[in-house]
Amino acid sequence: MVGRARAITQGKCRCSKRRRAHNCFEPFRHPGKFNELIGHLRYLGHMDKMEVDKEAWGALQHAYDGYKIKKLSLLGHSVCQRAFKSLLRLGSGRVRRLVESVRNADESCPMDMRYCSKKFSPAMDSPKRQLVHDFLHHICQTLAEPMPEGTGASKRPRSVRKRDDKLMMRRTNLIEKALPPGSFYEYLAMLRRQHPHETFSYKLFCNVLNLVWEHNFGDILKLRSDSAHVKCTICVRYKLMVRKLARCGVAREKQVKLLELHREKQYLDRVTYWHSRNVARSLAGFSAPETVVLICDSMDCAKFTWPKDQALHAKEYNRFIAPKLTATAVIAHGHDMFLGLSLSGVASDSSRTVDLLARTLERFRERGQDLRNAEILIQGDNGPKEIKNNCVIRYLSLLVSHHKIRRAEVRTLMSGHTHEDVDAFFANVAAVLKQGAQCLHTPFDYIRVLQEYLLRDDVRPNEGDSEVVLVDQVRDWSLEV
Repeated sequence: MVGRARAITQGKCRCSKRRRAHNCFEPFRHPGKFNELIGHLRYLGHMDKMEVDKEAWGALQHAYDGYKIKKLSLLGHSVCQRAFKSLLRLGSGRVRRLVESVRNADESCPMDMRYCSKKFSPAMDSPKRQLVHDFLHHICQTLAEPMPEGTGASKRPRSVRKRDDKLMMRRTNLIEKALPPGSFYEYLAMLRRQHPHETFSYKLFCNVLNLVWEHNFGDILKLRSDSAHVKCTICVRYKLMVRKLARCGVAREKQVKLLELHREKQYLDRVTYWHSRNVARSLAGFSAPETVVLICDSMDCAKFTWPKDQALHAKEYNRFIAPKLTATAVIAHGHDMFLGLSLSGVASDSSRTVDLLARTLERFRERGQDLRNAEILIQGDNGPKEIKNNCVIRYLSLLVSHHKIRRAEVRTLMSGHTHEDVDAFFANVAAVLKQGAQCLHTPFDYIRVLQEYLLRDDVRPNEGDSEVVLVDQVRDWSLEV
């Protein structure tokens, strides 16, 4: 794929024939932009053809002014239609079909029936079924989250059998995602809000949903059941308002609209993080990377009690108060995986976070990578313990003022919507600690088990280096900085 993309960027577009000084392929010849293009192509490679058509259809619709399609935008650069087709590796027939749909002002992207199930034949297909399919695709991309610790207790439509989608998971090897907890009535209200001119009854919604879910989303999409995790306050408030205003259609529709706007905002935050993560992974092989993305978060202390032994389950140890370890992970996407454990006597404050970040950046120097021209993007949740504090901000300002890094940025996700890849890693770690009858008598036993787990090839394959350490003391950075 890299060689073919490089050959495409070395060519000429149709604009170069009319204007010799202009070539739409030229901006992508720069190494940084070329790596970003490769990352975008790999992202599209994980989608099926209908999802790629939907992405291209949205770009064409955005560039259409009612008369003709003007300059298209690809990774921040204006390109002509031929360059857009060549860079995204789209066929002429597919682009012609999408352009015709945009000019006809269709409400949704046309479906290529060759890549649909046999039950979705043109004779049985209907506009409402296509709208439900687009709706499920939209919520799968914007609301679904990977939840490896709770996929066994998730809900699905009644007609979809559990063993069928497990077989499909083994065949396709896709990542299973889960929608936020809720009922099908709530998602029906969202569908009605998106298409106010169409009539969707609950019976029709369930019948079409069963078919579409079973044959298109049964292997990757589930509806997460209620759990003890903290929920978003804004989502809970809007859902209660929708339930209480069942007799007032206007007020209910207004609350559903506000709930959709809130979910769109949290999705845009995630898209920003995902884009930066892909860029950082594409630049991981350089000796002087331009972008480094870190994500920092701590794990529940209850999962790191020690000593851990089968004998401690006896009734005599019922009132035994076991000490706990504080576990904090710092993932440098594409580079490094760092996990720090500390005893209960060590303060788990912002100074400890700065020590872990400093150790992560020090590992770049040990590998011979220069960060003086790099931007450091640190992602975290909305809590003040890890990165949302003055101590971390002052430490990053110190690095920038001493020209250790070019710039730094701290990003936080919306409260209640902070489940990301580091939380999925914590769920896998908790499953590893529960496996078998492991005897973990000291903190060093935890370090040994976790280090063996991180050395596996199927664990964090994008991060080649890993380190697990015991933090026994912390510098007071609030006085040093």
